[in-house]
Amino acid sequence: MITAQDAVTLFVRATEAADEGRDEEALALFADVLAAHRDLDVDVLEGEEGEAPVFLTLANVAILQQRLERWAAMVETTRALVTDHPTHGLSWRLHACAVKHTSDLPAGLEVIDRAIALEPTAANSYHERACILAQLGRVDEAIDACEAALARGSTPEELVGDDELAPLFEQPAFLQLVAPEREARRLLERLRAIDAEINAIAARSDHSDARWLAQEDVIGHMDEALPLVERLLAAVDMSTAPRREHREHRRVDLAACTPLQREAVHALVGCPRLWHAIPFLLLLGEHDLPSTSAHDARLELHMFDELEPWRDPLRRALADPEADLEALRPICDALVEHHPGDAEVWMNRGLLRLWTDERAAALDDFERALERAPQLTAAHANRILALVALARLDEAAAALQRGLAQAPGLREWAANEEAIAALRARPEIAALLS
Repeated sequence: MITAQDAVTLFVRATEAADEGRDEEALALFADVLAAHRDLDVDVLEGEEGEAPVFLTLANVAILQQRLERWAAMVETTRALVTDHPTHGLSWRLHACAVKHTSDLPAGLEVIDRAIALEPTAANSYHERACILAQLGRVDEAIDACEAALARGSTPEELVGDDELAPLFEQPAFLQLVAPEREARRLLERLRAIDAEINAIAARSDHSDARWLAQEDVIGHMDEALPLVERLLAAVDMSTAPRREHREHRRVDLAACTPLQREAVHALVGCPRLWHAIPFLLLLGEHDLPSTSAHDARLELHMFDELEPWRDPLRRALADPEADLEALRPICDALVEHHPGDAEVWMNRGLLRLWTDERAAALDDFERALERAPQLTAAHANRILALVALARLDEAAAALQRGLAQAPGLREWAANEEAIAALRARPEIAALLS
């Protein structure tokens, strides 16, 4: 009698044969494994090479019978699956496929609904449901099932390549559903969700190091994200996007891209946690996209349309006494150009100009900031410093009086800032600060 070890070896050989397309050989080997299950009366065969559960053996047999279109035999195999393993959604999905192909479509629909009830996140089950509904002529319901399959991970190529869905191929709603733009938006939505989920995990972890990257659930999210990124870049046809020369590299010319390509790049740059995955960076590099950090990508691609991603990095840079101010200048100029209604962008450029001795220009920027936010304490303080630096002390005193009236938070700064000691010596200012 065959041993469990021998049966596990047969299972491995059968799996390899199936993977290589040697279906008849694989079927014969799996049949020997099933015989060993019966003879040894065990559900799980164990050996040095691993395990061979009877459920997986039966499922592999059913899949091979599906490939070979042996529907009657598949019905018998899957009947055993749903009888002995009724809690597995795969049992019912395979059984639905077999029943459907024996010309009992309504029964197949009932069976696939059992599969979906057990595993509501399985894309393949919704795909199978769409096939059955399409064959029944229930076009609208079939398209709804296609949409559910796509939302759970199916691809437009899988749907369009399935002849069983042919009754849908001329339907405008179906064509819209599988259009590249719709696919790109689905992928963008999921990638943003994954990044948020990773961010939540990182927030619960020790931020002093990157140990959160090694957590199993983070690795799982990263593994899910990478194929989605690849699909997204394909959906927006990034390989054909215009290129430009950037230093020693060719780079995607974002300004000349389609709106959908630009949206995809903005979304990827807006998922900062994904930038910790080396395969993600390599994938970006393959498509001539910046692949060092999200911040560098924004700078290199001139991505100034969104202001929020720039706020914290620019604050930190301007607070750094060793910052390269000339490198910050084009960023400050671009943000003022793209977001002229925001007070902080004017104040930031004013600071840069003040520290590079462009005092009159800095004063103008601080005044622009205060026009937009009269209560902005820092803008009042910097306007006063600019006036003092220009030796316009009377105007500085008036500006301090105005600031104290409009921004109560200015009082503490005015009482302690050494650069305005001469102003504090004035009686009218001293009275206001007393």
